[in-house]
Formats: sequence, C-alpha cells, structure tokens
Amino acid sequence: GRDALIGGEDKAGENKTEGAQPSAAEQFKTVGKGSGQAGSITVQEGGAVVAFWASSFSDKRSIEGGLEWAKPEHADADALENAASIHGKIAVVRRGKCSFTQKALRCVAAGAIGVVVVNTEDQALALSGDSDGNGGLVRVEVPVVCVWGSSAEHLISGTKASLTYDAPPKPSLLAATRILAMRTVAKAAHHGKVILTVGG
Repeated sequence: GRDALIGGEDKAGENKTEGAQPSAAEQFKTVGKGSGQAGSITVQEGGAVVAFWASSFSDKRSIEGGLEWAKPEHADADALENAASIHGKIAVVRRGKCSFTQKALRCVAAGAIGVVVVNTEDQALALSGDSDGNGGLVRVEVPVVCVWGSSAEHLISGTKASLTYDAPPKPSLLAATRILAMRTVAKAAHHGKVILTVGG
C-alpha cells in the first residue's frame, strides 16, 4: 500500500552565519524522508541522501556501488540495451509499464547488485511482488527499493552510492519482560499450575 509522507523539505542551513562552513550533515540534501522509510541511499557525488521504501520480495541488505540508469528506463524490454553497463552496479529504473518484479529480474539478469525504482510522484511506495503460483512471491536476491519521483535528479549514472537499511527497532525491556511472562504463564498453564501476575 501507499503511505502519505510527512516532510521532505530541506531546512538545513536556514539560520547559517554568513561565511561559515556547512557541517558534514548540511552538505547532504535529504530527499523524501517520511513515514515507513526502510533506509536511505547516500549519493557520494552531488551530496544527497535519498530515503527509500523496501519491497516485499527482495533481499534486505546494505550495498555500495555505482548507479546506472537502465535502458529503457522502465526496464520493460526483454533484455536491457545497456546490460554491460548495469553489470556490478545498482540499477535505477522508473515505475510503470511492467511489474516491479519484472523490472528487478531484468536488471539482475544484466548483473545488477541492487535495483532502485523511482516512483512517479513524491509519495512512499512499498513495492509489491509477483505471485510465484504457490501462494508466495517470486524472490529477487538483491535489494529492490523505491524512492520519491523527485529523487531521480540525484541518482545520476556513474556516481557512487551506498544503499543502507535502517536498523530494526530493538524491543524494549518492558516488551521483552511481557513476552517472557506470557511464555511462563503458558508453560505453567500447560502443567496445571495457576500463576497470578501483577502489572500491565
């Protein structure tokens, strides 16, 4: 499904002292930060940090490499015209004309180490996959992610980039205690014991 995004506007540097050097964080423009974000792509040349949303059918590991736009840009041809240029790189494709899985599989067939799908608008989009016919999804063994439409201007062929997944949130101590308490109660109930717990 789609989530409406909050923010996305770069406020860095609004109150800078004239002539002051920008901090490392201010040198990078953040594009597309919002709800449900899975990670970000840091583009080395051009200094942008582009938020991304994950797919339901691909590997979720961080990677580094050069960016290369697929030809055709929608990756809707049986074979990519620039397969040799895609090999060993993070392929960039546009949304539309064929399924996300088909785009990804064509890029992987050309040797891509990851795939970035550029949405048609500035909105979050978690990519859905194609059915494998057995109740699951066709799996793609490289990261496949989606970015805002306006991110395209920062994803330039030949530039180096890092695609980094955010760390999953760690369960709180209270949540871990509750899980342990539920397991203890279930085990005790199985053995015919009654346990009273206090607290929420």
